[in-house]
Amino acid sequence: MIHVAIPGICGEGLSFSYHRWEIILTVVVLLIGSIIAVKNVKKPYGKAAAAGVLLASACIFGADDLFTNYICFELVGFLSVFWLADEPDSHTSDAIKKYVGWLVITGMIMTMGMFLISHYAGTLVYSQILSGEALSGIPYYAVLACYLVGYGSRCAVVMLHSWIDSTYREESMKKGILYSVLLIPTGTWSLLRLFSSLTVDFSQWKSIAEMMGVIGGLTIVLGIYRIWTCREKGVLLGDISMLLSGGLLISVFWKASSGQSAVFCLIGYIVVIMIVYGILLKIDWKPKHSLDLEWFSAEHMLYEPLFVHALPFLFGTVFRLIDYLPDAFVALLRGTIYQDSKQKVWDKVGTPATYIVGSILDEIANLLNKTILRKRPIRKSFVNAAAVARRESRETLEIVTRSVSFGLMMFSVGMMIVLIYIMF
Repeated sequence: MIHVAIPGICGEGLSFSYHRWEIILTVVVLLIGSIIAVKNVKKPYGKAAAAGVLLASACIFGADDLFTNYICFELVGFLSVFWLADEPDSHTSDAIKKYVGWLVITGMIMTMGMFLISHYAGTLVYSQILSGEALSGIPYYAVLACYLVGYGSRCAVVMLHSWIDSTYREESMKKGILYSVLLIPTGTWSLLRLFSSLTVDFSQWKSIAEMMGVIGGLTIVLGIYRIWTCREKGVLLGDISMLLSGGLLISVFWKASSGQSAVFCLIGYIVVIMIVYGILLKIDWKPKHSLDLEWFSAEHMLYEPLFVHALPFLFGTVFRLIDYLPDAFVALLRGTIYQDSKQKVWDKVGTPATYIVGSILDEIANLLNKTILRKRPIRKSFVNAAAVARRESRETLEIVTRSVSFGLMMFSVGMMIVLIYIMF
């Protein structure tokens, strides 16, 4: 066994342990991922990002605790954004926005799950989670939901697969293989490690396996349909990855009684994806036209209706109402109890001097309007303009004065601290 600990990272530290089968899986992923990245990623920052993703993926397979897994998992996600930016175009820009949005949302959801586990179990170490207070009831299912959304989105499970259409395109198909080889296995492995740490007995594990079996089965069904009705060869690789991801979830959670069988499943998935990728590059794909199921995803059924349309409309309406009510109240008071004086006086922000100067300028403007400026007359009031100009100049002077005074005060405080330090 190989054990590596890096203390002090984010106040928690990172810890890794690699047994025989984790080492085999890590070597396979690093080897295949390196070959693909060197061959298909062109720009230097893209290659650097690919190297970071490979390293973070290798760290996920050996993570000892949930915090280490979370840090590495987020690094894999955000560094993989640079693959999309390797050859920028209008489609790539839209794909990056959608992909980063998924990363941020799922990262926040997994953070909530991590806080729940830390609160109820008192630890984030996989081997010690069950030694604390056992998760049960609503907190237990909340943790399952948080991490199923977080890790499941990287596995492209049903309802969380919409990012495939953005990242798997024909012009970026060679980079799409990196997503298939790295992101999906790391997501599956993370689900397996966490859920196996949360199960107390076989019956609880069986219920989780059944749940993952249903999700994997639905993912397979949707993947088959998307393959059959695929309109673009690049997206076809993502659809096949989705199909195999569903099978991977079923096989890992039903047969992974040991780390050995889980590793075999993950390596088998990577090998099959490599074979499929090689076949897709050689065939002449003809687009098909059929029923569009793009709406069948959490993005289109939940995120867009709720967060893009409903909530902005609701909060916009509430804030407009809050902004309107004070104005309406003041207008009501001025029309009933408090009425403005009808006597014409100069603007209260001005002075008699600004009123006199403004009045002179108004008379000059009236004279010009009747003569040389008849076609383009001056229509503004110089009385109000002079008063506003005086107010703005006084406010500017006051701000500058306060800024200088504050700066001198802070300088004096600093000098006092220095003197006290020198004296004592």
